[in-house]
Amino acid sequence: MKRLPVVIVRGSVQHRVLQLIGVLALAGFFFYVTNIIANFSANRWAVGVTLGIAILGLNIVTGYSGQISIGHSAFFGIGAYTTAILVADHGWPFLLTLPVGGALGFIVGFVIGLPALRIRGLYLSLITLGMALAFPAVARSDNFFGYDFAALTGGNNGKAMNNGTVTATEGFSWTAPSWAPGDWSDDDWIFATVFVIAVVLFFLTSNLIRSRVGRGLIAMRDNETGAAVSGVYPAQYKVLAFATSALVTAIGGGCFALAVNNIGPDTFGLQRSIEFIAGLVIGGVATIIGPAIGGMLVDWLPYWAFEIDWPVIGRLEGPQSGILYGLLLVVIIFFMPGGVVFGLRVLRSKFMVIVPRLPAAKLQEAAIVEPEPSAAILE
Repeated sequence: MKRLPVVIVRGSVQHRVLQLIGVLALAGFFFYVTNIIANFSANRWAVGVTLGIAILGLNIVTGYSGQISIGHSAFFGIGAYTTAILVADHGWPFLLTLPVGGALGFIVGFVIGLPALRIRGLYLSLITLGMALAFPAVARSDNFFGYDFAALTGGNNGKAMNNGTVTATEGFSWTAPSWAPGDWSDDDWIFATVFVIAVVLFFLTSNLIRSRVGRGLIAMRDNETGAAVSGVYPAQYKVLAFATSALVTAIGGGCFALAVNNIGPDTFGLQRSIEFIAGLVIGGVATIIGPAIGGMLVDWLPYWAFEIDWPVIGRLEGPQSGILYGLLLVVIIFFMPGGVVFGLRVLRSKFMVIVPRLPAAKLQEAAIVEPEPSAAILE
């Protein structure tokens, strides 16, 4: 007799226990990074978290609303430069710069979302591709329609959080407060900061997707005509998706500036956008936890491919590391075509199935209409 998976209803005691286990695992990861591993790794994990936030923003517009964007590196750069400029040149507290960067990202995302009202698919991706290509050029330009952006962004020299250009040695420093654990370093404190911000953003995004707006986005993605007939206004939802997506990604950029301290124009080019898309696909499109996993993997896979002394082949150098990085991506997608989250869900389905809670009336109707399964069916 074949063993059937356990059926768990959302909101039940068993489901709450699973959620508690997930929270404890997240807390364990936080403790591991801040108290066990080296400072360098803590800083790298912080960068991975910021990339996860950016991919979360991309997931809103691509995964849930079905619009293709290759220009999210520009929104990422807007948030990063806003934070760096306000902190280094104007002395703003770091946390206060995030709402400003998010607001600027929202405005630019709203403007970029307007063409989505008339075009879609590859044509829309070309517009966003133009953003990814144009942003580094604008950031280093000393005469963009008469305005010297290089004086604001540092041009090719880049910008540092501490005090203006990357050559500065004194100024802003995000140090661990007195109430933090005694063995916490500044890198641990930076990781803790971006980790908490990420948890808040992922929680808010999860609530957004479960809300009426989120259901409207998903309906529009699956069948725009059917969604419009059902009362979803496509124009409003498309622009809202782009603007909200840009807001989240810009906040991720501000956190990225804190984690790396020094930023430059080439950091936010087309390669970064491709990195976001790769992370979204690897982690899992249209999932909440997928962007977090994807952000970690796209940050750590190049390091593992280049720095680790592999058995038989040894330590890789030059283009060999890029080849192995590409092979690792191919292997992940080959065995988990829907991303890591898809693979984990398939594995989980062999042991348990989580189903939504039905209203009491439907439960009574199901109990009357549905007959008891026979022994032959269960075998």
